[in-house]
Amino acid sequence: MIRCNPNVNDTSIRIKSPRKKAGSLRFTFNLLKEDGTDSFNETKLSRFAMQELVNNMCYVTVRPPQKGSYLLVIYAKDLTDKTKEGVYGGICEYKIISEEDRVNPNPFPPCVHTTWGPGDSASKFDMVPLQSGSMIHTSDGVAEIKFKLVTKLRFVSKLKSVAADEKALQPNILYRIVGDTAVFRVHLPAVGEYGLEVYANNPETGGTSLQHAYQYLIVCTSLPDSGAPVAFPVLGANALGSTAAFSQCGLSTVSHPDPFITTDTGDLQITFKLSQALRMTSQLVLVSQSPVRECSEYILQQGSGAGDAVTFILQPPQEGMYKFQLFGVPQKETTENLPSVYTYLINCVQTTGSQLPFPKQFGSWKDGCYLYEPLDGHLQANRPSKGSASTYQHVYFKMDIPKAVNVAVVIGSDWTQLNQKQPGTWQGEVLMEKHWKGDERKVTVCANFGATATSYSTLLEYSI
Repeated sequence: MIRCNPNVNDTSIRIKSPRKKAGSLRFTFNLLKEDGTDSFNETKLSRFAMQELVNNMCYVTVRPPQKGSYLLVIYAKDLTDKTKEGVYGGICEYKIISEEDRVNPNPFPPCVHTTWGPGDSASKFDMVPLQSGSMIHTSDGVAEIKFKLVTKLRFVSKLKSVAADEKALQPNILYRIVGDTAVFRVHLPAVGEYGLEVYANNPETGGTSLQHAYQYLIVCTSLPDSGAPVAFPVLGANALGSTAAFSQCGLSTVSHPDPFITTDTGDLQITFKLSQALRMTSQLVLVSQSPVRECSEYILQQGSGAGDAVTFILQPPQEGMYKFQLFGVPQKETTENLPSVYTYLINCVQTTGSQLPFPKQFGSWKDGCYLYEPLDGHLQANRPSKGSASTYQHVYFKMDIPKAVNVAVVIGSDWTQLNQKQPGTWQGEVLMEKHWKGDERKVTVCANFGATATSYSTLLEYSI
């Protein structure tokens, strides 16, 4: 018999399993009032208890919802016993006396099982949890549950709470693969208890059937002063990370192997390693507002001198969630359709508030070119710094264009040729004084690649 004060703690009962049986034993329970009543305010009493298996210890935690006498019966089964597979037998019975009514008689989250941690089907999947126990505590509304994967698996996850509908909570879960690790990130909307259900499927052996593998209790004790973390946009299954075309293009991540990025500077540099020449483009979209906002002018694609890497400089113009999507195809292929090869979700929690677009980049620029200055796509005399220019009435241009024969800055009918002071690097300054108040609003950087002396391709475009 156990006496408890429900307003001080939940009551926990521990049952130790034989070590040789620890991996094969599974437990369940039944909770009733001593008079046989099995519910409280139309909620099953089993919802006011949870069972978890940690190492070789079974824990049953009970929170009696009101004053009274309860009966707790614990059952067990041995998964290795083929003659009684799926049949539980009673092993323990406790009488619990609750001496006071509970102030807040909330049940545990309405998950499909009263067993937390690994479920009966967990052993069918080559996945190893990287957190111990089945309870996760967070004081900032953010939690991550991780599994090491041996084989490729398919997942579906669900978030449950007493206070919110399951469909309303679905945008609060983000799933992605980082190397050989499956990561479930949860952004909780309020203080309280939440249940995370993880369903798994091995496409090679299990067809399309998903089975309940793990279940975690997430306890959020507080939230930041700035409020709850933002929910995730709807991206679809397996939307983050690489696609099949990624490996076909010979790409590999360098700077950010995790397709979910959080930044508080509003300035990112994402680098990929190249094994062959590619035609590439990219897109940045603010997806946390409706309608979504196209922000691709805040991307600058930078090549490398050796042609073995490509870097994308991103400056999100405001706080929010962004989808950064990379498209590419081997340069030797003639198709104009560039398939998606990699997708990031970027959580920008803070920016400088004064981000300016980069210059518009055309196809020829994306063939290994690199821009040193000016980086701002809008040229103006009252800019914060004159950079390498001799005066604020001049703008200094410096860039790597490895295959160019001649490079010029063009404003209307005015052409200023840049100098090649070292192989592949073009630079020089342009007097802008008459153009600040002129009619021409565009400045272009054009290059001649030697096909004909008068043939120039536009690489960059600035505004004035």
